Formats: sequence, C-alpha cells, structure tokens
Amino acid sequence: MKVEDRHVGRDGARHGPVWAKATDEGAVALEVHVQPGAKAPGITGEHGERLKLKVGAVARDGQANDAVVDLLSRAFGVRTQDVTVDRGRKSREKLVTVRGVSLDAVLEACGWTAPEQRGSEGGLQLQAAHDAAAGALKDPGACGCADHDHDHDHARA
Repeated sequence: MKVEDRHVGRDGARHGPVWAKATDEGAVALEVHVQPGAKAPGITGEHGERLKLKVGAVARDGQANDAVVDLLSRAFGVRTQDVTVDRGRKSREKLVTVRGVSLDAVLEACGWTAPEQRGSEGGLQLQAAHDAAAGALKDPGACGCADHDHDHDHARA
C-alpha cells in the first residue's frame, strides 16, 4: 500500500503528524501504539511517532484488535468494516487503515493541530476518552489556555 508522506519536510513546514498518512486508495493509514486492559479507553495522545490508543479489552484472542477497530470506527464515524488492522495483530505497535474518512477529519477527531494553529511544534490536544470514543470533537485550544494536556470540552462547564 502506497502512502502519501505528510510529516515534516525539508523546509520545516509540517502538514500533519508522522503517524497519519493518506493512502493512494483514499483511506488513512495510522501508526498506533495500543495499551490493552486500560480502565479508560480512548485516543490519549502520542507515543513516540505513533498515535496512542487505550482499550479496555485484553490482548488475548484478538480482543484488543477488535477493541481498536471499535474505538476508531466510533471516533471517526465509520463502519467497523472500514477499519482494519493491517500489521501488528500480535503487537502493541500496529498499522491501521481507516476507509471512508479524510485525513483532515481524522486529525480533527484526534485533536491534532498544525504548528500555525498552536505554535512552533503543533501536536495533539488530548481529549477525554469518552469524547474520542463517541466521536465528539473538542475545541482544540480555542480557550486560549496554556495547558494543552487537558480536555477543552467547555460545553460541560
């Protein structure tokens, strides 16, 4: 599968995170790190150059892989059939393909912001696990606070 390289280029302009790439088939390839057996499942940030996911299922008999598919399908608003684990079925490090959603929509749902929107580094704005699992988008930093590791869901406040 050919993927479009969307990470930091030679000119230093960042177009997207290294863990998310658009494929030539119109899908999105995600390099993820999965933490099975978590108490609070969700999209929880970055782990090195991978998107970190927490799932409640244990890593036994494909249960964690099924939980990854379920989490991402709900977060991105696609059918479970549109999410596949293509590599790393027996590893925490996985390549997951999501069909039926654009790269921009995936980045927005994950809370990723470009450097011009957030400062020199860009990166993920973390959100509550239940919001990510429900596919609810949060307000990525528009509150103007300096703490980028908290939930910006001001609707509950």
